[in-house]
Amino acid sequence: MDFVRIKAVLAPETCSVGEIEGFAKSFKLIKTIPLADEFPSDAAFVIDARVMKSVGMKPVVQGDLLRSGESVLLASPELAQVLSAAIGEAESLSVEVFDAKKKKSKPYVIVRPLVTYEVISTPDEKLKFNSLSAEPKIMNIVSELEFDFTAVPASVSLFVASRLPAIYLARREFAEDLAARFSGILIRELDDPIS
Repeated sequence: MDFVRIKAVLAPETCSVGEIEGFAKSFKLIKTIPLADEFPSDAAFVIDARVMKSVGMKPVVQGDLLRSGESVLLASPELAQVLSAAIGEAESLSVEVFDAKKKKSKPYVIVRPLVTYEVISTPDEKLKFNSLSAEPKIMNIVSELEFDFTAVPASVSLFVASRLPAIYLARREFAEDLAARFSGILIRELDDPIS
C-alpha cells in the first residue's frame, strides 16, 4: 500500500483565504465530532488579499481546493463530492468564499472526516507532543514517523490519522487522480517534512 499526504497549495489557478468568519468555534473544525447542527448558515471565508498580492496573483475566488487558516479541506462543490466519497464517514458544511471586497462570492464546502485511524506505529516515547494542547496526545510537527496502514479499510482513500488531525493522508493513486482532475492539490511524500 502506497500512501501520501495531500494539502492545498497556492498556485496561479487557486486562491488563499483567511480564517473562517461567523463561526467562533473554529477549533472544532479539525475534530471528528459532527457540527452540522451548530454550524451557522452565514459562515464564510474571505480571500487573503495580502497573500495573493505577495505572490503576484489577483485576489479572485478560484480553485478547487483552497488554503485556509484552519487547515480544513475547503473544496469546490464538485471536488467536495469526490472527497466525501473517498473519506466514507464525512460531513460537509456549506460556506461562501468572498472576494477581498466582500462583493462577489462562490459556494464552497468544508469536508470533514468524522473518523480517524490509528496508523502511527512509532512508539510513544519517540514522539514529541504539544505541551500547550488541551488534548494531551496531539503531536508537534515531526519529520519522522513510522506508519502501519492495515487499520484503514480498502474502501477509504482519504483520511486523517489519530493525533495528526490537520494532516490528510491518501492512497497515492487516488491523490494523483485528484491532482490531475482538480486545481490546488499538492501531493507530498510521507517522509517530507510536515509544513
